[in-house]
Amino acid sequence: MLIPVGLLGEQLAAQGQTINWFVGDSLILNFQSSPPTLQKVAKLESITATSAISDREGNLLFYSNGLDIMNKEHQLVQGWGPWPIDYYSAKIATYGSMFLEGHDSLFYHFHSKIESISNLVKLYLTIIQIDKDHPSGIVISKDNLLLEGLTERMGFVKQANGKDWWGICHQAETDKFYLLKVDKQGVSVKDSVFAGSINSTSPSFSNRYAGEFCFTPQGNIFATIADFGLVEVFNFDRCSGQISLIDRISRPPLGENYFYGLSFSENGRNLYLSDAWSGDTTKLRQFSLDSPPLDSSEKVIWRAPFLDPFILSEGLIQHELAPDGKIYLVHFDYNDPASQKTLGVIHNPNGLGYSCDFKPFSYSLLPGKIRAGLP
Repeated sequence: MLIPVGLLGEQLAAQGQTINWFVGDSLILNFQSSPPTLQKVAKLESITATSAISDREGNLLFYSNGLDIMNKEHQLVQGWGPWPIDYYSAKIATYGSMFLEGHDSLFYHFHSKIESISNLVKLYLTIIQIDKDHPSGIVISKDNLLLEGLTERMGFVKQANGKDWWGICHQAETDKFYLLKVDKQGVSVKDSVFAGSINSTSPSFSNRYAGEFCFTPQGNIFATIADFGLVEVFNFDRCSGQISLIDRISRPPLGENYFYGLSFSENGRNLYLSDAWSGDTTKLRQFSLDSPPLDSSEKVIWRAPFLDPFILSEGLIQHELAPDGKIYLVHFDYNDPASQKTLGVIHNPNGLGYSCDFKPFSYSLLPGKIRAGLP
């Protein structure tokens, strides 16, 4: 999963910091042009967790697959490791990765992993410093446990002061959100807020803690997968951290077809939602925040090609609004999950219905490939 960020650029500074994406099998996408240019870098394959951060001029600083942290030289950041022999096997199900710039040349890397038995998520923090002696960065504190018992749904957004950050995590099987605060004092768990439904209560569903969390670019609204077939949309006060429910989208489950991918248009008024399972049930849907209730504003933008409903086939996994104003989506082939060599693109996300101009399988990742993750 991507850990998404609201206010993708407050405005030009953050635009430079998000101009490079790390995706798939050792690929860097650079959005100084549209479509982005593609570069194959040091061997670092990702499954779902990917992240990258650049300086304010758009020069790549760090990137990660949630397990390893690489610097601008495409080498492991100094001080990352050595790890026990079971580090990678124990953390192979890494579901979130996010870099933030702190104060005093500090950079924070948040990453989450899923427990193999409970499917619950733990959130960890690593701190990197750049100074004259370490221009490519050095780890000064690593793999610190922040929270546990979470779903994989979490996100970050700039506070109203334009300098500090809020982080939001969802505790599993409750209606509790944790608020993280990132400021000059560092990273702290500030508060708990109760809002929305008691989430992830489908006991027979192995992926009940999965799904994306997404802020609007304006940072005042977020949406999250809340359960098997349920999405909730909330107002967020960037001054106080207050959360309040706006609306929800509910669909009866069909087999184990479930909502997973979420994204907002650049104007923050269109919500895109997709399924992560198989056959002709996989759809890309658009909902308009300007036409409440959300449930009745649905427009089906695309259906996966119908194959055999008894054979796992096509899903749409993660979405991400890019610096070029387009939304990129990962197609997932359950028959061959390591084979996907293209992304889908919504070229005009602000457009209603088919005017959003979705082109499936249209952006080539060759000579690379991708499984499920975008930043």
